[in-house]
Amino acid sequence: MDQKMVTKESVDKVRTEGNQCIAIGIGVGGLGTVAAVALGATCPLCFVAAPALIGMGVYRRITAKQRGSGKSDDTKRNDAH
Repeated sequence: MDQKMVTKESVDKVRTEGNQCIAIGIGVGGLGTVAAVALGATCPLCFVAAPALIGMGVYRRITAKQRGSGKSDDTKRNDAH
C-alpha cells in the first residue's frame, strides 16, 4: 500500500479548509434566514448549500483530527483485531 506522508502543515491546511467551509455555510444560512424574514421567501439553494458546506467542513475537521492523531482507517481496523 502507498501511504501518504502526513505532515503538520497538511493537517493544518485540512483543518483550515474545514473551518472555512463551516464559516461559509453559516454565512449562507444567515443570508438565507435574513432574506426569508425580510422578503418572505428565499432561494432553495440556501437550504441545500448551507447544510452541505457545514457538513463538509465538519467532515474535513474530523479527517484532520484523525490524521493529526496518526490514526488512519487502516490502522484502526488493524488495532481492532
